[in-house]
Amino acid sequence: MLTLEQAQAIVFRGIARAGGRSGVSAGTTLASAGLDQPKIETLVSAIVNIGLSQFDHGILYGEIVKSVFPGTTIGQLSGAVFELAVGKVCSGPDHHSQPYPGPDKCKQCGYDVP
Repeated sequence: MLTLEQAQAIVFRGIARAGGRSGVSAGTTLASAGLDQPKIETLVSAIVNIGLSQFDHGILYGEIVKSVFPGTTIGQLSGAVFELAVGKVCSGPDHHSQPYPGPDKCKQCGYDVP
């Protein structure tokens, strides 16, 4: 499972990719970190990509984007990423979400679930 520390690392990396300020803390709002609405959308996309590529966890874009606003703090966003991260994804090209601990094979496409 994804840890809260990993979720926070994903958020901080996403902020950097979205062009936000460095040296911010968990209590900083996204607006104070230099992120307007277009950059927040870039941030959410980065979070999804980082979660999948670096931590093998699917993070559902549609669920995260519903709870992210300029007034959201980095800590709140990290908590949302932690809570909404999918335990596993299959190795297929569509990376279907799997329940934790998950099956050995994806029910949607038949690819392995590592």
